[in-house]
Amino acid sequence: MWLIVIVLLNGSEVRLNPSEIVSMVEARDANDPLKRYTPDVRCIVTTTNGVEYATREECTAIEDRLEHHRNQ
Repeated sequence: MWLIVIVLLNGSEVRLNPSEIVSMVEARDANDPLKRYTPDVRCIVTTTNGVEYATREECTAIEDRLEHHRNQ
């Protein structure tokens, strides 16, 4: 089993099992009145246990790492 590292807003890293990631949603634009998080949030990663991780990374960057590891 391998883990993927995502970077949270405070710069800390969280290691997640890719099989436990159920969704990745791009955060709304910083000017969107319906934005739920701070303007720094780029992607919200949700895991099977319902935990949401607000990241400073774009979802596409996380998806690229997932794909890279799947192909190895």
